[in-house]
Amino acid sequence: MDKLLNLLEKYRCHLNRGNKTSAEFLRKNFAEYIEDVGDAILPADNPLVGKEMCNMVSAELANIESNANHIIEVLELYSKGRIVSASQKAFAVFENMKPQLMQRYSGAYRFETYYRIRGINESSSFTLERKELFHIPCNKNYLVGTERYSMPGHPCLYLASQAELCWYECGKPDKFAISRFDIPQSEDEYMKFIDFSEKLMPLMHAFL
Repeated sequence: MDKLLNLLEKYRCHLNRGNKTSAEFLRKNFAEYIEDVGDAILPADNPLVGKEMCNMVSAELANIESNANHIIEVLELYSKGRIVSASQKAFAVFENMKPQLMQRYSGAYRFETYYRIRGINESSSFTLERKELFHIPCNKNYLVGTERYSMPGHPCLYLASQAELCWYECGKPDKFAISRFDIPQSEDEYMKFIDFSEKLMPLMHAFL
């Protein structure tokens, strides 16, 4: 099999960093990956994907290495408490990475609906208005903590594809409010998504 396709199997997001910091782990992981890609881009070693694909990968290699170094810098800045600098550099590198990210558009599926739940108890009473079931308002960004895809001070809307998943994520509250979000599906209103669910193995088999 082509050497480039073999790398899709080798780097299947087996990200177990053990006792290393995220920066230490990724520095080693990125260095190994970039070296492997550099060794695998000869057209003679990739008869299936061909010379044009090898040239495309070769042209992007320096940019990939630059992005990898910047991601490590973001983590190091964050670990030193320099949150603003880390955020600024993160947004810059993510903007630069856009062409390399898996993207799709709403409308790829016939129906696309997501849900959000807010638990209700004595300490978290709220009115059932639309705005109360969106993310924390920007004028109250001081309430935002570190979550999976959000940083302190940056409100983020978390949605799930099933109402039951929302309920579990919220700790299975006895009483709650639920909202439904219908994603635009028409060509005039579609939205662009970064698709983190894309798996490398199906991508490899798509070439085969």
